[in-house]
Amino acid sequence: MGRRSSLACAVLVLAAACSDFTPAEAPAPGEDAGVVVPGDAGPVATTCDPAAAFDEPTPMADLAGDGTGSTLRLSSDGLFGYLSIRQADPTTTGAGAERDIVIAARPTTTDPFGSLAVVAALRSTASDDSPTVTGDGLTAYFASTRPGSVGSFDIWFATRASAGVEFGAPALVDGVNSGESDASPFVREDGNVLYFSRTKGLQNHDLWRAERTVNGFVAKVVSELSEGDEQHAVVTPDDLVMYYASTSPDGQPANLDVWVSTRAGARDAFGTPRRVAELGTPGDDIPTFLTADRCTLYLTRRTLDGLGFETSRSLLVARRRPR
Repeated sequence: MGRRSSLACAVLVLAAACSDFTPAEAPAPGEDAGVVVPGDAGPVATTCDPAAAFDEPTPMADLAGDGTGSTLRLSSDGLFGYLSIRQADPTTTGAGAERDIVIAARPTTTDPFGSLAVVAALRSTASDDSPTVTGDGLTAYFASTRPGSVGSFDIWFATRASAGVEFGAPALVDGVNSGESDASPFVREDGNVLYFSRTKGLQNHDLWRAERTVNGFVAKVVSELSEGDEQHAVVTPDDLVMYYASTSPDGQPANLDVWVSTRAGARDAFGTPRRVAELGTPGDDIPTFLTADRCTLYLTRRTLDGLGFETSRSLLVARRRPR
C-alpha cells in the first residue's frame, strides 16, 4: 500500500496509523526534526536553541475549518493531529455548542494536514475535548461531560490493540476525577504520567500531576505553580520542561498567557515559572503541544471582547529558529 493510500486508510478508520503506514523521510532543517519515535530512549537531536525566543506564531490554515478548533495534540511522529471542534449536528445536545474529537493526517511533518474526520469511537452527545494520545498510539485520554461523569468535566480514556483499529469503549480514569471539573489532560509519551487541571473556587484552576502505580493513577497538585489560574500543561517526554496557560499571580491581567517552568530531575519540584512574553496577546494564549526537541510549540489563541467573552479562536504554531 502506498504512503498516501495508507494515509487515507488511517483517516477512514479514525485511527492514529494504519498497520502498513510508513512515515516519510525526515523533515527539512528547522522543522520538527527532533520528534521522538516511540520506544526511543536516546537523546533528542535538536536543530534550534531551546532557550531562544519563539518567532511570531503563524496560523494553521490547514486546520482552520469552521474556526472552532482547539487543543491540537500530535502523535509522537508528528503525522497525526488530534483536536476538538464544535459539533455541527444541530440535533445534538446544545444545538452545536458541544464538542467532538477529530483527527487529521499529513504525509510528512512539513506538509499541511488533510481534512478532519470525527473519531467515532470517542464521540458522544455531550462535550468531548482535549484529546491526548500515548506515544504508541494505543491509549487516548480526553475530557468529557458525557453521562457517568462525576464532575462537570471528567477525564476518560479508551484503548485499542493496535494503531490500525478503532478505540474501544471509553471509561473513567481511576484516581484522577473528583466532584470538581477535571479537564485539559495531557499524557506523557510513555503513558505513565498524566497532567490535568482541576477547578478551584468559582473560576480558577490548579494543575495536577497523576503518576501511574500498580494500583492505578495517584494524583497530586503541582503546588509550586498554584498562584494563578493554571491550565493546559504540556511537557517534554523527559518531564523536565512544562509549558502551561496561566493568569499572572496577582490576577492582572486576567487573560491566559503562556508560561514555562523547568526542573533538573523528574522527582524535583518545578522552578520559578517565566512568562513567555513573545507569545502574549490581550486574549487567551494556550499551549497545546511541544515537540520533543522544544523547537516547535502549538497553541490555541482565543480573542476576547471588552467583557472577556470569546469572539474567535485560532490554531497557531510557533517555532524557534534553526541554529
